[in-house]
Amino acid sequence: MGLEESKTSFNNTYHGDCFEKNSIHYFGSNDNLLSISPNHDVCDLTLDSHEFLMTAGHSQEQFQPAIDLSQALDDISVKTILLHRSNLQEEMLQYFKASDILNTTLKFKFVNECGHDADGVSRDAYATFWESFFLRNADGEVYRIPVLSQDYGQEEWEAVGRILIKGYKEHKYYPISLAPAFFIAVVHGETSVTPQLLKDSFLLYISQSEKDVIEAVERGTQYDQNELLFLLDRFQCHKIPEQSEMASIIVQIAHKVLIQESKYALDAISGVGEGVWQIDFPDTESILTLYGRLDPAIPKVIELLCASPRTKEENASIGFLHRFIRGRNKLQLRKLLRFLTGSDVICVDKIDIQFIVRHGKGRLPSIHTCGPMLELPSTYANYPDFRSEWESMLDSKECMEMNIV
Repeated sequence: MGLEESKTSFNNTYHGDCFEKNSIHYFGSNDNLLSISPNHDVCDLTLDSHEFLMTAGHSQEQFQPAIDLSQALDDISVKTILLHRSNLQEEMLQYFKASDILNTTLKFKFVNECGHDADGVSRDAYATFWESFFLRNADGEVYRIPVLSQDYGQEEWEAVGRILIKGYKEHKYYPISLAPAFFIAVVHGETSVTPQLLKDSFLLYISQSEKDVIEAVERGTQYDQNELLFLLDRFQCHKIPEQSEMASIIVQIAHKVLIQESKYALDAISGVGEGVWQIDFPDTESILTLYGRLDPAIPKVIELLCASPRTKEENASIGFLHRFIRGRNKLQLRKLLRFLTGSDVICVDKIDIQFIVRHGKGRLPSIHTCGPMLELPSTYANYPDFRSEWESMLDSKECMEMNIV
């Protein structure tokens, strides 16, 4: 998979999946071909059979295929979904309201981007959805819980459930910001959520300062009385508990916040996954193992890197990358992992590294998320050079766009 031509809105950073030079080809069952010209903003279609491009929010005047799609839908096994990054959450929800989408293999494409989906674009689509969802429709700090709103009814919450299933089943992508207690209730029912699981999830749902107050009360050490009062008032607890009562009070609050207040969403998400999740997660321990396996940690991310440096310069370059990874905090590490793989959790077995020679302003890496594979320049003079270029690249709004054509 070589680089023949590139477009980018951020210097010369290449970020993408598999590609062809003059058109992007998606292959469905029996190698039936759908060709999409990169010269059009929306897309012109040539549909042979068994595959079509789904669009949300576009009229028939904007997007008119050459054949009657209604006659072709019956035999379709692969569907390609066209998404706008600026409206991805709403578009994904519209697609996943269809109950039969769980039985369909999906491919994704972003409007005005040239990435060909060989897993990397799909991982990016699911990661982008959950990033938007947790920001707009969930509450909490490290762990988050869906928040009910007038905009989300039964159909929308069921669509969220299907997105959760599809991302994991096809790409092993699971959003680990979703509180474990909530997901255990989704899979095995709320009676399977033990008091300890409720407490553990709740302590990462609240802020670090609130967690510190609770733990100080339980230990019987000094704490800020005003902080405790604020915490209790926030969750409508009108009793100041004694030290011996604190643990049980916290479990009661946790059950109310994590389970009861989101029960409508929980039931809808659980309903579409009934009999599906239990295959992969027969017990609560298997769910907790999932969180541990996917959670990015510095040693695990470094272990993913597969490189065979042959020169002093290549050894220095991979050493700079290791050092850069070790300097990331949790959020920065997840952003870096997403840049390299399309996913902010660990759902790939390795990241292949090939060394290239680039100089000056063009000394930026090429990212092929389908592998995933990183083309890493071996021409950095020192670590400050490496760090400044990578920090600038990751801070760019365009760093996640698929711009290989």
